[in-house]
Amino acid sequence: MSTENKPTVHQQAPEPTKAKTGVRGRPFQPGNNAGRGRPKGSRNRSRLPFQEQLDEKAEAIIGQCIDMALKGDIGAIRLCVERILPPRRDALVEFELPEIKELADVDAAINAVFQTVSAGEITPTDAAVIQDMLRKQREAMEIAPLEDRLRKVEAVVEREEKRFPKWGGQE
Repeated sequence: MSTENKPTVHQQAPEPTKAKTGVRGRPFQPGNNAGRGRPKGSRNRSRLPFQEQLDEKAEAIIGQCIDMALKGDIGAIRLCVERILPPRRDALVEFELPEIKELADVDAAINAVFQTVSAGEITPTDAAVIQDMLRKQREAMEIAPLEDRLRKVEAVVEREEKRFPKWGGQE
């Protein structure tokens, strides 16, 4: 057996060329109308006959699944329950928060969230989400006065540019 064609420890295999492997990734340039791919919402034609058969017999299949579940088939019970009761994403959390009218109230609300967690009324994960919301509200409350001040400054600059057109904000 010859070892000439087999790579050794010191010799690496040759890199495959694009001609051998074909083009991978995105073969079309952006904006190329020929490379748009399948339109959104289009269906796979090879599956259409199977889908039609399934649609015709759907009532019978569902009825049989329910019958199997009623007879104690665990898999059928699981399937029925998963369809009737989808997994619960987030539970509602109810607790008292102080009213937030100014920045200092946000700190009081965050403290109330800490107290609620320590009392075991909500989970730390829920508290983290609520505190994140409160911090975002604080950021919005901090930015609002700055936006007002910026509008006033821009109005003054615009008024002064009208009075001194050659100035234009430059020396």
